[in-house]
Amino acid sequence: RQVTEELAFHCLFCRKGESQTRTQMLDLLTHIIHTKQQNTNIGYLPQEASHLLKDLCANSGFLKPTRKGAVEWESVPWLQFFSARYLAQKLELDTGDSAFQHWAYSPPNEQEPITLPCAICQITLPQFAHYLWRQEWHDILLFLTGILDNPTKLIKRLEQESDDILFRIS
Repeated sequence: RQVTEELAFHCLFCRKGESQTRTQMLDLLTHIIHTKQQNTNIGYLPQEASHLLKDLCANSGFLKPTRKGAVEWESVPWLQFFSARYLAQKLELDTGDSAFQHWAYSPPNEQEPITLPCAICQITLPQFAHYLWRQEWHDILLFLTGILDNPTKLIKRLEQESDDILFRIS
């Protein structure tokens, strides 16, 4: 599950939800497995990314191959849900990742935007406020609020926006 959640995050946030070629998806899975392996046994080795990709397409059905040879998520809600699960893990106050927490919970700053570098995808994500004003991200925020053990800090962050973002996503 951890690999699927991280894969969804990178596909949605870093790669903007676009279909990936089989090679791109294998590279992404290999990097994720390698990174995860440093901290925990996840049941796959980096060289088994092809097997995992096949499993995610054929057995779980979360991913599907397209006619053009790409791989995409079976449905947008699964992509959003797994992305929110990964983000929630990173935002948990006691066990999360301080870089993610700083990125998500800091108020917007136009002079010095707080961005989030992604070592796996080699890109920098824009500040968290960037996502708040896009309709397609509202379901992720709803999932995230429901998944977090304590969503108070996220809700307080959303209240810092100049417009009533909480009303827009409800």
